[in-house]
Amino acid sequence: MKMILKIAKKEWMQLFFSPIAWLLLVAFIVQTSLIFIHRYMSMVDASAYHSGYSAMTHYIFSNVNVSAMRAGTGGLWINIQDFLFLYIPLLTMGIVSREIANGSIKLMYSSPLRNSQIILGKFLALVGYAAVMMAPLLFYVLFSYATIGVFDLPWALTGLLGLFLLACTYMAIGIFVSSLTHHQAIAAVGTFLLFTFLSVVGGMWQQYDWMREFAYWLSLKGRVTTFIHGLLCSEDLIYFPLICAAFLTLTVIRLNSVRQKLSAGLTACRYVGVVAVLFAVGGLSCVPQLMCFWDTTADQHNSLLPESQEVMKAIDEKVTITSYVNILDYLYNNDLAYPGFIMRNRKEFEGYVRFKPDMKVKTVYYYAMETPELNMRFANDFPEASEKELTLKFCMKNGIDPGILKSKEDLDPNVGLKEAGYPTVRVFRTESGKQAFYTNMYRSSIYDEPEVIATFKRLVTGAPQIGFVQGHRERRLDSKEPLEYQTVLNGKREKRALCNNGFDIREITLDQSVPEDISIVMLADPREEIPAAHEKVLEEYIARGGNLILLGEPRRRDIFNPVLRRLLGVEVTPQVVFAGDAATPQNKLKVLFQTEDIKALNMKRLVLSERMMLQAAGGIDVVEDRGFQTYVLTHTDPKVSHWTELETTDLSDEKAEYNPAAGEEERVFNTMIALSREVNGKQQKILVAGDTDLFNNENQASGCHVMHGITNWMTDGEFPLFMPRPREQNTKVSLTPDQFGVIQWAFSVVLPLLLAIGGCFLWFRRKAR
Repeated sequence: MKMILKIAKKEWMQLFFSPIAWLLLVAFIVQTSLIFIHRYMSMVDASAYHSGYSAMTHYIFSNVNVSAMRAGTGGLWINIQDFLFLYIPLLTMGIVSREIANGSIKLMYSSPLRNSQIILGKFLALVGYAAVMMAPLLFYVLFSYATIGVFDLPWALTGLLGLFLLACTYMAIGIFVSSLTHHQAIAAVGTFLLFTFLSVVGGMWQQYDWMREFAYWLSLKGRVTTFIHGLLCSEDLIYFPLICAAFLTLTVIRLNSVRQKLSAGLTACRYVGVVAVLFAVGGLSCVPQLMCFWDTTADQHNSLLPESQEVMKAIDEKVTITSYVNILDYLYNNDLAYPGFIMRNRKEFEGYVRFKPDMKVKTVYYYAMETPELNMRFANDFPEASEKELTLKFCMKNGIDPGILKSKEDLDPNVGLKEAGYPTVRVFRTESGKQAFYTNMYRSSIYDEPEVIATFKRLVTGAPQIGFVQGHRERRLDSKEPLEYQTVLNGKREKRALCNNGFDIREITLDQSVPEDISIVMLADPREEIPAAHEKVLEEYIARGGNLILLGEPRRRDIFNPVLRRLLGVEVTPQVVFAGDAATPQNKLKVLFQTEDIKALNMKRLVLSERMMLQAAGGIDVVEDRGFQTYVLTHTDPKVSHWTELETTDLSDEKAEYNPAAGEEERVFNTMIALSREVNGKQQKILVAGDTDLFNNENQASGCHVMHGITNWMTDGEFPLFMPRPREQNTKVSLTPDQFGVIQWAFSVVLPLLLAIGGCFLWFRRKAR
């Protein structure tokens, strides 16, 4: 060990007696300080002129929103990760090649020193230089910690650790390349090329199953990102020392082969042995059951929420997530393209595998023309082509090997893809055969956690069934027309649609009794009279305590009101209007949320804001007591005059005026009410609204939000899941813009200048000697 430290000390002195080390250090400090100043100054301005900022640690150091057109637009750590490799080759290019070129390597060969001691000593010196490079970065962290009100110090230090490990790995790679040649320029270029290879190798050979995982694991790209996000993972903590050890070992083998004049075959075998050990240990490090994690962030934003973790623990059997990709589906694009999607698909579920290590994630590519979502733009180019011919042409165009595709006959019939119309979909399936579809195929993120966990939860509790009544020209589930309900209820590609949030929605008729497994019946805007026999079916369903959503339109109140009155004792009023203002025409209606009643019902998802906009809405009046407790959910503003308009029919072209002589009534109107009572030992829940357009395809944003609140209440909080992540509180910087204006000059000018002067002093002093 003493010899290793002596060699390290000698190399350390040589580094800092050369101008290149000081020049690189000065350039590094200037570049990093400019990025830090840019990010920190934004926070100073936010504190001085606004109410502060809620995520300063993330914004300054870890923000990944980097613009290709503007340098420094991402966090400091993200930027350093991208340019750190530019500094290392100039530092390592002569670390061994210099010894080979001037012949001093032969003196080392003749000494009792082992090659491993020589290489470890040189590597230790470079690790020391990497630590010096990290010192100003540590200063930025401590400066931020001292001047920002709420600062996540462990998170910032975790990112700094990742950058240090990356720098050490670059050093080890540079030493190896330097040992291959006596030309320093060639060593520098070779190091750049090897860095580039290790950055892109993760996307290479992805079409080969046996090579895909090895190449993906070997890639340096994104390895530091987990540290930057504040997550310590055993796989990454093993990866960097393992890569360092592998390249240092390869360097020792290289020097031994020259020193001992070994044959090329024996040297190659030793190289292969190192690579084999590298992949063996690396393969073990990424086995989910052997991996460990530590989320260092204060709000644990890299981890599933506690509620989600409980759901994952409740699944007592193995789960396989299979992404079925129909290449003839219009959804097939670059995000789902073969073969890159295979590993990316696994990556998206790493956060869930962490809490259920025995879970498997697979990808199956298949082809089927019998889908309503066929890629017609491509299919129309070959109208006479059969399914197989069309598939072969698509494969030829997109560079896909047809051999990896399954036909629809090869698919497991138990999965039910045929019944679903051969979609592109993720299927969550247990060993016992329980399964759930998750149709959102877009890139998953922490914002999709409620929808993904809802799918997992269905494997444990089953899915609530919503029966959507048809047979009286109600709104439709299968149409994208503006007034229909596909987007909010059954939009397979809509992440907030009920079908992607734990529910099964199916059409039912009232020709027979409502099935026992139906949790909620929805009747939306019948345009034809409901027969007495059908009304009897609804009456029986209500009598047994079933939950119900009834949505009516004022212009069809003559059809719906008799049913509402007989079953529930409520009615829809004529259309409610107000005088109108500059911002809101008369054909729209602003309503307020009744927060007291909403809180009493614990409908925490319902309130979107203080008010909501409706179109052509009527009020809901309770005209007879049926034993229900009534809760008002939305109502008109009592400070503004509202009335039931009976004379004007086209409010877009005509202005309505209140006319009591025509029977118009002026008062506060309740536009959405909830009815509740106890039946058979459980709470029955019914919602009645005077506006069906709230949930149509054109009103996706507020419609999804309100529907989530209603159905969450009706399922006693089971679905949809409401799991908001805790928000960071706003904090401020303790410095004023003028104070930081002085400090930034010290960071960007004074400190680099002092280092440059110190480097020049040492260099001239050594020259004088």
